Amino acid sequence: MAVQQANTMHSNWNIFKSLCRVIGGQDSNALTQAHEDGILPQLVQAADHQDLLPALAVRVDEQPDIQQVMAEPDTQKLQQALHENTRRNMLTLVQALNLARTLNSSGIKPTFMKGTALLLTVNEARLGFRKQQDIDLVVAPEELQEACRALLKAGYGFRRKIRNTKSEPDVFHDIREAFSMSAAHHHLPPMVLEEYAGCVELHRHFLPKRFQRRNPLAPLLVAAYQHQRHGTTFRVPSAEYQLIHMVLGKLVNDSYLACRDFPIREGCDYIELLESVKGEIDQELVERHCAGNYAIFTQLVAELMGYKTAVIGAQAGNITHRLHLMEMRYNYDRVAKLLDAHARAIYLGHELVYSPTKLPAYLRRLRSG
Repeated sequence: MAVQQANTMHSNWNIFKSLCRVIGGQDSNALTQAHEDGILPQLVQAADHQDLLPALAVRVDEQPDIQQVMAEPDTQKLQQALHENTRRNMLTLVQALNLARTLNSSGIKPTFMKGTALLLTVNEARLGFRKQQDIDLVVAPEELQEACRALLKAGYGFRRKIRNTKSEPDVFHDIREAFSMSAAHHHLPPMVLEEYAGCVELHRHFLPKRFQRRNPLAPLLVAAYQHQRHGTTFRVPSAEYQLIHMVLGKLVNDSYLACRDFPIREGCDYIELLESVKGEIDQELVERHCAGNYAIFTQLVAELMGYKTAVIGAQAGNITHRLHLMEMRYNYDRVAKLLDAHARAIYLGHELVYSPTKLPAYLRRLRSG
């Protein structure tokens, strides 16, 4: 998305805020307002940039009058994205259930996380809304090697993520090698099966190392809810642990907070989760694990997506300065670069302390990028 000057009528920041409002689904007038402001084409471009075209397509489908006034190329682009993502997510569902069936045969009940957990539960009725790349799951530590053996027997192989400089096979089947090359990570190398486009990531822990001491794995597994479908048994984390994973694993670890950005997809996940449990979560548990980061996240969701709860009012702080920096980030390239550099410095500092063996690969990616 081309960066516009901040003094134009519709700055990048205003378009981003409009996109948040539309995708959040709480403001039924947001799309109409975007049409009246003449920014529907920019909204499609922003959704494309944020990898949110299917979600925007769903919101447009909810308001046929808006769909009729959109340019045909934009409506075609949205519908194609929704169709492709629905098909991909249907295949992901099939893969997840087959994967659970394979692990069940070895006495293992996998706990699906992130997008897969939502796809199997709260997003089941609208498969195409949320884009996701991989299937993430966690098993008890004592089950990890047996889970690898079961998946390898079913035809999966480990994929090398680093650049292959030794002419080694891109897919390998050695569990010991997989454990060794991923020792600094909280998950094993991605596992692939030729008939599926998505990867499977078996996790040692649901969070990176810097968060693990204060967030042990066992309570997540104990609190997970069991589901049965098509002869398979699997678990998904409780809403509280999905929120903890969302805030620490995405907002904090992926540097959204540090670089003053906001993950729209996770904002939608937050809304869907709270709506699915009618807002009845153990707020104290989430706040204890996420500290002030959860309060910031909930306030950003309220401000940008229009989703407000009674809890937010009780924990509200001043995020005015943060919003101002976000506006500067979206309107000025130089500010965005400075904030990104600041976030990278913080990330590298944490990696140096908690996962120093990951640094060479991370620095190589920075140089090549």
